[in-house]
Amino acid sequence: MPSDRAITVKLSDVVVAVDFVSFGEALDNAVVLHTATGQLLYAGDAIDSDEFPDDAYDNPIYIEIPSARDLDLGQRLVFTFTAQSLPERLEHVHHMFSRRGAYSRFKDLLTANGLIEQWYRFEEEALKSAVIEWCRANAINVQLDT
Repeated sequence: MPSDRAITVKLSDVVVAVDFVSFGEALDNAVVLHTATGQLLYAGDAIDSDEFPDDAYDNPIYIEIPSARDLDLGQRLVFTFTAQSLPERLEHVHHMFSRRGAYSRFKDLLTANGLIEQWYRFEEEALKSAVIEWCRANAINVQLDT
């Protein structure tokens, strides 16, 4: 591991960092975790990133925060939710995701079926679980939000 010291990070802080990286995939956003201090350092087109280290990707003291896609929270999550909540529409949703604009159409489908809030809760819990697993895999202690 990058550091011999055990670090603890707040779950909500890492979730925000994953969201930032995920939102910025087209904008080239990045976040690294300093394993000695537990500090999250942000870089992106829309923020002042003077604190972002030049050696963030070469120095083992930093761990790059993954995107939601890196955590496999894309289509797999959509299909899992659909299978549980709208199983009769699963084939339609698979077809929907073969074209551009699928997430917008998927959310329209959920709204029409009164499931959009349930989807957001499902998505949030899946993200939290994936972040916890990622932290464990990287020997990072997670402080659960209360």
